[in-house]
Amino acid sequence: MKQFKRKLIYFCISLILIINFDVSFAQKAKVVSSYGPVNQDVSFDQIKADRMKVKAERAKEHKDLLIARYDLSEKTSPDVVMSGGKHIPVGPTAKLQGINWADMDKLSPDQIKSKFIFPYKPFPFADHAEGGMLFPPMITDSLPRLVRFDLDFDLPEHILPDRAPPIYLTTRPDLGDVSKGRLITIDNYYEIFNGKGRCVECHPAPYYTDNNMHNLKPERFYKLEMVNGMMMAHDGMIKTFPLRGIKDSPPYLHDGRCFTLEDVVEYFNIVQELRLTAQDKTELVAFMRVL
Repeated sequence: MKQFKRKLIYFCISLILIINFDVSFAQKAKVVSSYGPVNQDVSFDQIKADRMKVKAERAKEHKDLLIARYDLSEKTSPDVVMSGGKHIPVGPTAKLQGINWADMDKLSPDQIKSKFIFPYKPFPFADHAEGGMLFPPMITDSLPRLVRFDLDFDLPEHILPDRAPPIYLTTRPDLGDVSKGRLITIDNYYEIFNGKGRCVECHPAPYYTDNNMHNLKPERFYKLEMVNGMMMAHDGMIKTFPLRGIKDSPPYLHDGRCFTLEDVVEYFNIVQELRLTAQDKTELVAFMRVL
């Protein structure tokens, strides 16, 4: 019995030593991560210089991707405008490879995937590995503090919303556009949101929405690939965007891959396999324009 206890003690001591060694080794091992270290050992000036060196190259890569995927020419509706008066963009703008929309509609997900012709693959950020917020000139002209030294805005202005998006309250239509054409900033947020607009009565913090989520599984239509530093992986669960006033908020989807309402219809027609007719699509776009 004493011999058994002695062996058990030796075993426990050996196990503790092994665990401590593994933990120590793991702590010393270099961990490769996309997150920057919290104890930055280079100066801001060096970081800025490094970013500026690759700015033109990254911009060209992203512009080439945009041109390859989309028709970027300015096409707007002559008779339909956003609430602020800006003409809405029209499409589809996505470029098809050796096929038309009608023939695309006849193919199965596997057929589209095997032919590499899905036109709405995930859309990478202007510099996806770097990330961060990026604002168009129509915003930075008023808020210059938002200008980035390392990235310029990537999308043409004609597919963007009005500079000052309108705010309508579904329960107080009598108030009209409570933003009154003003860009909402931290300086006037409380005046408009909690003041005359009374938004807080129907849109209380912290959610401001119903938070419904859906997974459309568009990855059925394309193969995983790395493009401009972004892995074209699964979209996963995405929050449903309200359609009220949808014409005022292009581009669409969570990453802006659909530039126009026509692109949205074509996207869902493919992904949901709806088999819509040309007339169906026209009527859907017309309906969304007046929501």
